[in-house]
Amino acid sequence: MVVKLLSILLIIPTIYAKINIDVIAAGENKRDVKVLGSIVNVISKTEQNTFGLTDEKLKQSVSKYFGLVPDNVYVHSPTPWGDLYKTMNWEPIRRVVVPQKAAVLSVKSEPVLVARKEFVNEDVVPKTMKTEFREYVTNAISSKWDTEGELDVEDIMYELDMKTDPTFISFSSKWGQDSDKYMPMTVGSEIELTLAPNQKYVAELYVTKEEMMIRVDYETSLRGSVAINFDKEYRGHKFWAVDVNTLSTVGGFRKVVHSSEIIEYVQFIDANIVVKDPETEAVIKTLPLKFW
Repeated sequence: MVVKLLSILLIIPTIYAKINIDVIAAGENKRDVKVLGSIVNVISKTEQNTFGLTDEKLKQSVSKYFGLVPDNVYVHSPTPWGDLYKTMNWEPIRRVVVPQKAAVLSVKSEPVLVARKEFVNEDVVPKTMKTEFREYVTNAISSKWDTEGELDVEDIMYELDMKTDPTFISFSSKWGQDSDKYMPMTVGSEIELTLAPNQKYVAELYVTKEEMMIRVDYETSLRGSVAINFDKEYRGHKFWAVDVNTLSTVGGFRKVVHSSEIIEYVQFIDANIVVKDPETEAVIKTLPLKFW
């Protein structure tokens, strides 16, 4: 018996292996997360254990379904008899990972004082002073996972659309493994101030620290057929194929594995040097800066 194969993809080749997470943090009105793709591979031994598809349990499930204990069960190539999956054109069991939902959980933004310098003219004549600000900040992205079972899934691709240069960064990370990535940047400039006799100024370098928390939920399921052999023919046939989800229902196996990923992204934007009168706190001037 060959049953209809269940799939979330209508027409799919042997392997799909790409999930992209696009984090958009390019401005106050441009914060979003988009997740595309799927990862489909022939089930591994580790994943068989995660879903409970051991040889013994599969035989028990087939026995309940047919009323007869099979002599052999297989979940993918190779098999004896010329490889049943190839000769019978049966689909091997594949593990299918699909992102179900992605959402921005929170966004927090606050100014951070990075550096402060004082200027004092103790002369009796006006004086022009120069100084250089050069400070370092680090953009960072971290990923923490929670999953119901172990899966042998390929890397996840991350793409960051940011406000600061470089405005676009892409990298990959291991599925299910907590990870951190750091992107150091320099911010600063040379400034020149003219002070009157006995005048004091304070120059403060501020950057805006933006923190965004994102959650991505994944669902992993199975598709394909279990190949079955009865040494003594059953209803005139030795070889049968049954949809894996049908046998999972009969045997009480796990059908779905849920996983979630919390992504925290920190970026520093909108750098400025603010020149103030230290006594009155009056702002004399504001100088925008660039990161590099």
